[in-house]
Amino acid sequence: MRETAERIMELEKALRDTMNTSAHREALWAQEEAARVQAQRQLEELMGALEKTRQELDATKVRLSSTQKCLHERDGHLNQLRQERRKQLEEILEMK
Repeated sequence: MRETAERIMELEKALRDTMNTSAHREALWAQEEAARVQAQRQLEELMGALEKTRQELDATKVRLSSTQKCLHERDGHLNQLRQERRKQLEEILEMK
């Protein structure tokens, strides 16, 4: 009878230990799941920010290209005006 009581106590202790271990594992799993969900949310936010940044970069590239084209055209016009001025100065000097 004493052996049976000891065996019951051993089994009850083993059951409590198992339950504690299971509860601990479930708590860890819940923490890991919460961390995973948060990381997933952060990843989605970062991906959205990255996409927005890419779109802004594309828009900036278009504006830059337009500005460079305009600058190139103005530079060409300025060079043409300089050549005309030089030609006029040469003609004036030839008249003197």
